[in-house]
This record gives sequence, structure tokens and C-alpha cells, in this order.
Amino acid sequence: MNIYRLLNTAVSNTEAEHFGTQAEAHNAVKSGVAKHNWPGIRIELVDVQTDKAGIVAALNGVAMFQTVSTWAITKRGGLAPVANGE
Repeated sequence: MNIYRLLNTAVSNTEAEHFGTQAEAHNAVKSGVAKHNWPGIRIELVDVQTDKAGIVAALNGVAMFQTVSTWAITKRGGLAPVANGE
């Protein structure tokens, strides 16, 4: 199952937010994050394992997922692909 994770790389103690679509994550940035903080924002497409082993691991606090794609927010508020983990 794919979900979108919103990360603020500029602030180390913030929790990631999760969304069902890229548009929801993008709109959350544009409406809820100050424009001067956009350079530190990353939206990641994450593949979450939803088989039995993945669910059991998640319930035990060990999320099993893989980052598929990553986007940064441009100065004008658009999305630009970046390397995963960047």
C-alpha cells in the first residue's frame, strides 16, 4: 500500500505526517507551512507492507516500509523530484 509522508528536514524534532494522496500532502504544505520553511520540506511516496508480517511488525513498533520517490517544494510552491533521502 502506498502512502505519502510529509517530513520537515529543517526541524529535527517534528513528527512526520501521513496522507493518502500526493495532492493532500502538497496542500498541507502550501496551507500549513510558512513559505520560508519550504526548502526543508520533503514529500515521500512510501510503500508500506500490508501482509501479515508487515502488520505484526507495525503493531510491535517496527514499521516496515520503503521510500519509492521523494519531492521537494520549489520556491513557487510546486513539486520537484529529488534523490531519496536527500
